[in-house]
Amino acid sequence: MSKLSALAALGLALCCAAAPLAAAEAELGTAPADRHPGYPCLVNLLQQLLDADGPGGASTFHIGRVLEHPDQDHDGVRVYWPRSQAIVLVQLDRGGCADPHQRYDELALGWYRSKARIDLRRDVVADEASMSGSSYLVSRPWVEAVIGDARERGTALTLRRASWRARRAAAAAAPY
Repeated sequence: MSKLSALAALGLALCCAAAPLAAAEAELGTAPADRHPGYPCLVNLLQQLLDADGPGGASTFHIGRVLEHPDQDHDGVRVYWPRSQAIVLVQLDRGGCADPHQRYDELALGWYRSKARIDLRRDVVADEASMSGSSYLVSRPWVEAVIGDARERGTALTLRRASWRARRAAAAAAPY
């Protein structure tokens, strides 16, 4: 699947991802993310997001349980990033991680910076009624449920932002 078609598929999945955390959906999210075959690529993606945009030093990500989508070829996971005040929505390839060291290009990283990221300072409203049919706003109860689930039943992952020299070397070695 090309990167662009993968991003389009992610866009469709994300339209439904911001829906309220229903009891049925909570039951879907039973598998710990660190046991999913796509976990190494998730760690790599989070490291690259941290290196590109994150605050200096260490950041802890709270990775929610995997949301299984039986009718699709991928699963989803919500990642709470406290230092960035965001929830990142990520698809995990059910078949596993083809290349855990893959460098994401600016298009893919841009997707996770904007469309697949819920900014907790800007994109959260008091309740569903305040969303007024928005496709990107989420309700405070939904955010609290996602964060609570990620902290209580998810996987905590602490990463350190790469040094300036390491980020520069990775950018120079990138094939794009």
